[in-house]
Amino acid sequence: HGIHLGYGGECGCYFTFVRDPVDRWVSGYLHHLRGGKPIYVYAVPPREKWLFSIFDTPTKFGEALSSPNATLRQYAQCGHRYLEHTNHDYTYYMQQFEEYWPRILRVGLTCHMFGEFKDMLRTIGFPQNLTDALPEIKREQHSASTDNLTELSSLARANLKALLANDYTIMRRMFEVGLIPSEDLVKLCEGPASAAQSAPVAPAPLEQPAVGAEVCPFGPGDPRPVFSPAPKKARPSIQEVPCCKYIFIHIGKNGGTSVRMYFDANGKKMGTYRETVVGFHHGIHLGYGGECGCYFTFVRDPVD
Repeated sequence: HGIHLGYGGECGCYFTFVRDPVDRWVSGYLHHLRGGKPIYVYAVPPREKWLFSIFDTPTKFGEALSSPNATLRQYAQCGHRYLEHTNHDYTYYMQQFEEYWPRILRVGLTCHMFGEFKDMLRTIGFPQNLTDALPEIKREQHSASTDNLTELSSLARANLKALLANDYTIMRRMFEVGLIPSEDLVKLCEGPASAAQSAPVAPAPLEQPAVGAEVCPFGPGDPRPVFSPAPKKARPSIQEVPCCKYIFIHIGKNGGTSVRMYFDANGKKMGTYRETVVGFHHGIHLGYGGECGCYFTFVRDPVD
């Protein structure tokens, strides 16, 4: 989940699948409602239980976004930001879309994944004989217990579409640059898989490196922005900004695996306290938990 567009720098090439942003939001909401079942089972934190006692269906959640009751509106807006799979929208994963879209080899549709996946493998260089010998992809199925909650009222869908306006902008840009055949992913998914397949988009051409040069010949400099410390300011107290999650930042080669294994081995002994701690895999950055996340990590000398 922590691999974003741009992760591989200017010589990385990318491929992915997308779906209608509102349908994806509903799927994310139901994932949390089920506590991750049947695959990513986790103990539902008390705050999520409270949230789902208020909004026990996606329609109630979506309709509350325009409720005349200001408190209910705020609960819905806060809940959207709190749940990981609703807060982490397409803009979270593709914040650098304008810079890196020429490096996207192919975008498939989640609804047509079975028909497109082997074509996707061929697009990224897998030979025909190998893809023919590989089994078909198995799309992991969620629990059927929430199937009856996927339908939205017209008001809920309209509110969620407004909430996810930035996601729809990315879908429009994908269409404009030829990565998907239409920005209306709902309509695309109503047709046959072949209608949704887009021709692979070639990445920006690479210059031939000179003898002895690196494979990624983009000249000097780091593609990441230069780190510029912000002016010093007072650190807010926990009373001013209470923690909604405790997040471990797993910085590579800083002992993070030992921390993750410790929590895995002793989770039951920690009881409900274990439910408040998330993270433990690469890709969890400072800021991952939003304004109410609190963080802990280990560091060492950079050269070491």
